Amino acid sequence: MTFQNLSLLARRLLVRAVTSDFQRQRAADEERAELTATEHPVTHALAQDYAAWRRAVLWVAGVMLSIGVLIALLNHQSAAEDIAEGAANGRELTEFERANNLAQVEQTFGRGNLELLDGLLGFLLFVKVAVAVFAIMAALQW
Repeated sequence: MTFQNLSLLARRLLVRAVTSDFQRQRAADEERAELTATEHPVTHALAQDYAAWRRAVLWVAGVMLSIGVLIALLNHQSAAEDIAEGAANGRELTEFERANNLAQVEQTFGRGNLELLDGLLGFLLFVKVAVAVFAIMAALQW
């Protein structure tokens, strides 16, 4: 697939997903041929239009969720560090101030509570990754 074909496909998928009207955004001829050539052929035109729209939504959602996951992975830190940085009100801390803030946060919330928060935040990150992967897998299985 050439770059031009890929960009045309990406544009078509984005327009379909944004307009969200599979009755106006018809499936392309090659998509119709692909849908009728499957093990369980989709032959009705409206069902083909819906399947093409669903594919577009899955790809757009998968890409957007993947971008969100990358941002979340880059910004991931422990709950104690996040609370300590919030207490600094955006100013740069020295290592001593940072260690002191972390100690105060741990004393205020308790180590067990902070570990529980870290576990919940880690699980939330896992769920974000899983949703992005499943959306991409569903789009690939189309």
